[in-house]
Amino acid sequence: MWLGHARADGSKGEAQLAGLIRRMRGTGVRAPYVHAGPLEHDGSLSAARHPKARRLVEAVRRELPGVRVQAWLGDVLSAEGTMGMDLGEPATRERVVLLG
Repeated sequence: MWLGHARADGSKGEAQLAGLIRRMRGTGVRAPYVHAGPLEHDGSLSAARHPKARRLVEAVRRELPGVRVQAWLGDVLSAEGTMGMDLGEPATRERVVLLG
């Protein structure tokens, strides 16, 4: 289930979170995907992009046992243009792996 940025960046409020939980209950959805990126070009993830992510994850854990929120992350690669993530850099790869 795709949830988009708004569930992690705080632009959706408590009432909408409660509504999401109600809609998901009993559907069989086990992996909602929240767009939490994009990653920085160095492979890190800025906390400013997802200030309310913890609230979402805690609510799902509490209200929907067995459901695991997944972070959808990405970035453009430097190989695709002049600017982007360089996966040839060991430090960049390490940061991406640590996020997983």
